[in-house]
Amino acid sequence: MVKTLADTLAREDWQIGSGFLDAQGNRTNGIHCNSAAAQSPLQSARDAGYRGNYLAYQPADRFWTFQWIETGIYLAISLLALGLTVWWVRRRLV
Repeated sequence: MVKTLADTLAREDWQIGSGFLDAQGNRTNGIHCNSAAAQSPLQSARDAGYRGNYLAYQPADRFWTFQWIETGIYLAISLLALGLTVWWVRRRLV
């Protein structure tokens, strides 16, 4: 049984990206083959040096972690803006 990219992800997981790995191990979105003598696209990809595919995703159980991180960032920006406002108003009143 061949496992596909869709079999790797759970229904709730967040897929970020997918594609192919070239001969150097770099991620690419498409296969670019110049071989006119290849019998099939798979043979053409192998001849060009493509090694496999990749899947980038975040598991569903990280949802609340990301929510708390984002909340912390927004709170920090809000506190910074509030502090800057208080400082600026006090400076102008003096």
